[in-house]
Amino acid sequence: MSITYKCLLPLLSIVIFAFACSSDHTHAEDGHDHGEPHTEQQEIAEESHSDTEVELTNEQIKTIGLTIGKMEELKITGFIKANGVLDLPPDEIATVTAPANGFVQSTKGEYLIGSYVKQGTVLARLEHPDYLQLQQDYLEVVAQLEFSRQEVSRQQELSGANAGVLKSLQEATSVLKRQEAQAKGLAAKLRYLGIDPEQVSSGKVFSTIGITAPISGYITNLNIKALC
Repeated sequence: MSITYKCLLPLLSIVIFAFACSSDHTHAEDGHDHGEPHTEQQEIAEESHSDTEVELTNEQIKTIGLTIGKMEELKITGFIKANGVLDLPPDEIATVTAPANGFVQSTKGEYLIGSYVKQGTVLARLEHPDYLQLQQDYLEVVAQLEFSRQEVSRQQELSGANAGVLKSLQEATSVLKRQEAQAKGLAAKLRYLGIDPEQVSSGKVFSTIGITAPISGYITNLNIKALC
C-alpha cells in the first residue's frame, strides 16, 4: 500500500523516493549499510586539499612539540655582510682648494687621511707676490679716497658761495665714486683670500694666506705638498 501511495507524487519525488525504497529494500535484503555515495565535486575537493594542505591531529601536534606564537619584533645579533654604496648629502661634503695661485709655505703635518678637523682649522698656508700687490693696491686707493673726500668737501663749499666751480665739483664727485668702487672691489678680493681689509688699512700686511676647513669632518683625500 505504501508503494502505490508514493507513486502518485510528482516525477521528481518519484525518482527520489523510488531510489530510497529500492535502497531500503536492498539494505533489508543484504543487511549491510553502504553509506552515502561520494559525488564528483567532493572527490575533486578532497584531491585539491590533499595536494596543498597537511592536517595534524592534536596528538601529532603534542608529539612534535608544535607551538604557535604571535608576530613580534626581534633584534638580530651578530653581523650581516652586504654590498652597497655609502654616500652623503652635498652639503655635508666639501672639497678644499686654494682660492688663488700660490706656493705651499707650510702644512699641518698632523693632518692625514682619516684625521678629524674642525670648521675653520688652518690646513695649510700659501704665499705669492700677488697677495702683497693686492694689499698695496688697496692701500693706495684708500689713500686716494681720503684726498678725494677732502676735495669734494672743498668744492661743495666753493659752490655754496657761488664761486662758479660747479664743473669742478662734479669732476671731484665722479673721481670719489670711482675710487670708492675700486676700494670695495679690492676689499672683496682681500676677503676672498681670507685677509681682513680693516687690518690692512691699519698698516698690517700679510705675506701668506691660510687654507681653512669649511666644515667639520674627516679627511678622505689629501693631495698637498710643501714647497722645498
